[in-house]
Amino acid sequence: MSRAATFRELHTAAAPLRLLNAWDAGSAKVLVAAGAPSLGTTSAGIAFALGLPDGERLGRDAMLRAVAAIAVAAGDAFTRARAYAKARADGVFVPGAREPELLRALVAAVEGFETTINVLAVPGLPPVSSLSALGIARVSTGSGPARAALSVTQLAARELLDDGTYGAATGGALSYAEVNTIMGG
Repeated sequence: MSRAATFRELHTAAAPLRLLNAWDAGSAKVLVAAGAPSLGTTSAGIAFALGLPDGERLGRDAMLRAVAAIAVAAGDAFTRARAYAKARADGVFVPGAREPELLRALVAAVEGFETTINVLAVPGLPPVSSLSALGIARVSTGSGPARAALSVTQLAARELLDDGTYGAATGGALSYAEVNTIMGG
């Protein structure tokens, strides 16, 4: 079975694909190590990692370099991307849709076509089990993990600068050894 066909089969309402989005090679390695069956990228997360705002301010070459690094870290992704392009995209991504009635209507609107409805994880989105019942085939994390990582970084900085403590930087974090192992060390 081709990689495109395998990826397409991961999009089912019975068990929606939980697509995790990487923003750099390190986050890709962490997500693969966590067991992600497939990865997406987040343009916002990539821009943020390079110190830029989202919104088409990142040049094409810089974006391609970032995506290439993610693909290498995730393993044989270029072949998969070419296969998707040749096979024609067959999913409809509707970021921001979260109300059950709207999601149900979107699924009904594409009924009979060879496509799926895919959504973005946002506050108020029903859990995966409910999305499955509504007919949603994929939920993507988008820039959420990148923003969460930046939030913890900011919290740790404020804590150290304001209080002289470092619980935010150490509490619940992956250990140095775990991260080093994930990165191939």
